[in-house]
Amino acid sequence: MCIRDRCNYLDSKRTGKTEPQLDPRDFLPRLIGMTAVAWQRRLNDVFAKAGVNIVLEQWIILVNLFHHNDVVQGSLANMLMRDKSFMTRIVDDLEGRELVQRRRDPADRRRWRIHLTTKGRRFVEPLLDIVIRTSHQAQSGLTNDKLDCTREVLRHMFKNLTGQSVESC
Repeated sequence: MCIRDRCNYLDSKRTGKTEPQLDPRDFLPRLIGMTAVAWQRRLNDVFAKAGVNIVLEQWIILVNLFHHNDVVQGSLANMLMRDKSFMTRIVDDLEGRELVQRRRDPADRRRWRIHLTTKGRRFVEPLLDIVIRTSHQAQSGLTNDKLDCTREVLRHMFKNLTGQSVESC
């Protein structure tokens, strides 16, 4: 039974009316948040068991730099929907570990450009397999069509909420 059907069923059973009511078990922000936290915990556990000193927030920054090196720090914060102070703390830590390097933007000296170092690239490459295996585990039993539909729905909801596409962030 889809959420709309369940909402209508619960409401009509309780009130005799067919106006939709929300079943808290199916409240999408709750489901999305719980799934995100579960995924974060799993990846953090998998990293720790592999002896890798990294958490999901750091991984997301590193993998973004792996694919899009030389990114303005503020743009990276916007892309990840994180505030600049959070991004500064994470980049400070990664820079202290020599995984990333900050350089002044030659076009605008007020901005910092973030680069993945050679050490950072060597650090990320073996973790890709760990993340892919964990993703496959999380998506086990789902068809490609269902996964594509989920991505499409989430992108659509994001655009409804922010007025922008996920790709523009």
